[in-house]
Amino acid sequence: MVCASGGINRFKRHLAGIKGDAEHCTMVSDEVIHQMKQVLEGYASNKRKTQEIHEEQNPYDQRQRVREEEMYMTLQDEAPQQQNNPQQEENITEPMS
Repeated sequence: MVCASGGINRFKRHLAGIKGDAEHCTMVSDEVIHQMKQVLEGYASNKRKTQEIHEEQNPYDQRQRVREEEMYMTLQDEAPQQQNNPQQEENITEPMS
């Protein structure tokens, strides 16, 4: 088999018999087919986990924006309560000359 492009993953899909950009290999045992399917499923699972981690850490992710908006709204709700609290004392320092 000669691969012009596609690399090792394309070859593994060929051995596993996964339809797509490679034909099913007819000269491979059932054990190899099973092993290649497991390897490709493992890669897909790891890729999903990595992608989820990156999405959680992405400051531009939609979920992160929602969390920030919720925090902002909570702070806005708490700010008037703190201003109206007569027991709260402000620390005023005099400027040094």
